Amino acid sequence: MTDIAPIHSLVAQVMGDLGSPDLLLPPGADPHDFALRPSDADKLANSDLIIWVGPELTPWLEDPLNALAPTADKTALTESVLWTPIREGDTEDGAIDPHGWLAPFVARNWAIEIGMALSAADPANESTYMANANAAAEALGQLNVEISDKLAPYSEAGFIMPHDGYRYFEDFHDLSKAGVIADMHAHDPGPSHMGELRDLVLSGDVTCVFSDAEIGENWVSVLIDGTDVQTAMIDGTGANLTPGPDLYPELIRRMADTFTDCVTPAS
Repeated sequence: MTDIAPIHSLVAQVMGDLGSPDLLLPPGADPHDFALRPSDADKLANSDLIIWVGPELTPWLEDPLNALAPTADKTALTESVLWTPIREGDTEDGAIDPHGWLAPFVARNWAIEIGMALSAADPANESTYMANANAAAEALGQLNVEISDKLAPYSEAGFIMPHDGYRYFEDFHDLSKAGVIADMHAHDPGPSHMGELRDLVLSGDVTCVFSDAEIGENWVSVLIDGTDVQTAMIDGTGANLTPGPDLYPELIRRMADTFTDCVTPAS
């Protein structure tokens, strides 16, 4: 069992021909706020291994995991020693930003962690899992280079993100946002903050204001009203993509395309 579509995709890559993982949240679902259905509870109860981002992304899932799948092996990728997470406030004791899959560089390390988890659960196929994990890690490393090269010309672009959960995409590709509408947990912004962002938009230093499924488009409409600043819906969870091994690279390439299209000034 996996939690969100990007992680499901990574697990599918590592499992290869040995099987297919199950997916709890459909592509595009808001991982911060999701109501489990009875059928979801049944899936959890029948799971032997659960690979999820971790409680930092879906705190509502921790209790159901323990109650419905008490004997299942559980791997929280945020607890992996194979990566160094970004933290709120950039301090060692700050809360972990769990959106690590938004950087292929991090996903590469998580693929190895996934291979180790599958090998521990199914030792007879360890060699296959680890071979698949290493192949996935190599491909993800190449994807990281591809996306970094694509985004390199836009390092000075002025843009506002819907919330502060895209830092792995930004930081690992040397992008520097002008601001964010909401915090990492997508809480609604206050009027003072919106006023500051509106002044920023009116300054002419911003080319694009992004929205996403969690924030919606209303806040963005307020910010760009009466200006020629562009907007686009950015998606980090795979909405409208088919779950499976190909979803992850499609997701990252689509994010890069959405970004470059929006920050490029209209001719």
